Amino acid sequence: MMFSFESVSKNYKNTIALNNFSADLSEGVYALLGPNGAGKSTLMNIISGNINASSGKCLWNGQNIEDLGKKFLNILGYMPQQQNLYHNFTARQFLWYMAALKGLTRRQASDKIDFLLELTHLQKDAHKKLGTFSGGMRQRILIAQSLLNDPQMLILDEPTAGLDPMERVSIRNFISEISLSKIVIFATHVVSDIENIAKEIIFLKQGQLVLKDSPLNILQSMSSKIWQSSIPADELEGIRQKFAVSSVVPQRDGTLCVYVMSESCPKDFSWTAAVPNLESVYLYLFNEDNNENIFR
Repeated sequence: MMFSFESVSKNYKNTIALNNFSADLSEGVYALLGPNGAGKSTLMNIISGNINASSGKCLWNGQNIEDLGKKFLNILGYMPQQQNLYHNFTARQFLWYMAALKGLTRRQASDKIDFLLELTHLQKDAHKKLGTFSGGMRQRILIAQSLLNDPQMLILDEPTAGLDPMERVSIRNFISEISLSKIVIFATHVVSDIENIAKEIIFLKQGQLVLKDSPLNILQSMSSKIWQSSIPADELEGIRQKFAVSSVVPQRDGTLCVYVMSESCPKDFSWTAAVPNLESVYLYLFNEDNNENIFR
């Protein structure tokens, strides 16, 4: 299966929310990263048909999704970021309600609901009201409803937002498992949530595609652009003004171990090469003081 964006743009009066975005997606997890206003929500709303692109088109296996209409929506699953659930519904009642909205028959809904409650580890809580659910349980029930129609393409908007570490790990592992036979778009601000499960990472900035590649390739391309040094604490602000600082670690002697992103080794202090992670890459790409994109 293949989903393709071909020069997709979206304009709101004088604002360009998405600018000539092109990409091809196949089975696996695609992390969608970028600061607020980068165009992530616009991109997801265009896929789901909530808004229309100003220009360009989206193709599902070579066919325009606008021409496919309901046929495409029938193979699409969507998990919203907001947890505006019906608090007086039980988990099972909520899934039955969503199944009816999606047009499933009673037989299809019955079989699917039992399967998804077990898959999301909610079978023991099926008769509890959603208002009593923890944040992680609410995220799992939202994922469950997005899978009711057995979608081939799945959009997950901040699926780990507000969760404790154990719940985040559980959600991440679950998403990784179901991605083997689906195209999954995972929109998030938490870089660590996708570092080990993403097939590719899509970086968006001001509506434009900055970078799309595998985590391994991205880290390899940045291997000569992160540096570390021990500096006096009163020098930190000066370092921040010159570089994207990815980490600051206090030392026993009162100095600070500082990690910065730079295309070349900084001249002040004694700097050595360090190992990048995706968080440091994110900070570097979206640091407003960088006038040039290092990947162009």
